[in-house]
Amino acid sequence: MDLLQQLFLPFESTQIALIPLEGLQQQDSLVWAATQNGLFTVRSAYHCIRDWEEQGVASSSESSSDVAWNRLWQLKIAPRYAHFVWRIIKGIVPTRQKLWNRGVRCPFSCPRCVQISESVEHVLRDCPWTRCVWFASPLGFTWPLEVEQSMSAWACSLHLSAPTEVAELFAVICYHIWKARNLLCFEEKGSSIQGVVGAAIGNLYEYQRLQQMSREKRELGSRDKPQQRWQVPVPGSITINVDAAGRNANRVAHELSRFSLAHDDNEWIGVTPHCIQ
Repeated sequence: MDLLQQLFLPFESTQIALIPLEGLQQQDSLVWAATQNGLFTVRSAYHCIRDWEEQGVASSSESSSDVAWNRLWQLKIAPRYAHFVWRIIKGIVPTRQKLWNRGVRCPFSCPRCVQISESVEHVLRDCPWTRCVWFASPLGFTWPLEVEQSMSAWACSLHLSAPTEVAELFAVICYHIWKARNLLCFEEKGSSIQGVVGAAIGNLYEYQRLQQMSREKRELGSRDKPQQRWQVPVPGSITINVDAAGRNANRVAHELSRFSLAHDDNEWIGVTPHCIQ
């Protein structure tokens, strides 16, 4: 109580002292935070170690991921593709394994091969169906059955070193693989390998074509539009510069423009010019 009076005003210390202290008699207990019931299991420990390893890779390559981030948003791809690749790099793609580790009780295995747990590496790279997609794509990627590099590290290194065209194709193919996976999980709709590759390439080229048309249209419009520059007023005249706002926002300029004075043959006459409504 003495400490409360030293730190707070009298009425504040009184109010604080009236707060009931409950539950202090309960004994402390050890709780394993990786499971819902608080009990330790070997499975949950294994998934925790995997998560810590992924976080370690992400923290050790933080500067690299920042560079990849900057380059990622310079690619000529739709924002949803860039955002999905960034989720891969940060390790936050909501695969079944990731959801299971977060306490969501859902199917654990891959919805296609139903043999291995659905990690981000499996669904986007290691699944037999996904391998066929990568091989059928213009990139023609192939790799051994066992790959130690995580998907996060692979995506980060690819965006740091690969040519721009490769990075763009990688982003759209990853997105459409994940989209096909969601169609299978939530709508029970299968997707063909050629259909996924064709949709990825078609959407990429269509987006780039529309962006190019938009840039050309803006450049053409800027060339055709005459450049209005400020000029020195003619001696004996008054120039009033206003913006495109309404009458209320430019009351002073409006009133001045309603009645201006011009000098002609040594006489002052009233002139009412046209006003922009």
